[in-house]
Amino acid sequence: MITLLALCLSAQAAELRRLSLEDGRILHGDITGYTEDAMIVLTPQGEVHVGFESVTEITEIDVITLAGLPEWRVMVTPFLARDPILQPVADLATEQVLALVDRMPGIAARG
Repeated sequence: MITLLALCLSAQAAELRRLSLEDGRILHGDITGYTEDAMIVLTPQGEVHVGFESVTEITEIDVITLAGLPEWRVMVTPFLARDPILQPVADLATEQVLALVDRMPGIAARG
């Protein structure tokens, strides 16, 4: 989040927007560019290409609104092994996924 905030503060003409998508999702970020069929949006979680056809509403937001957004919450369900002997390997895989998600910007894992 701090990286995105720093980029937005340093940008002279940031296009900070709230995008409502046809599937119900809402994205907040800086529109950094366009392709032939999509806009490129820098969100706290990273860069995403959003197809023009999937956007139902665009609203301007400010840096304070963007900085105040909560982290995305990701639920990680434990891996379960059918064979009890392999359960330690499944537990290790669960721990590794949780550690990976914890390193992603703007995302918090719950296991």
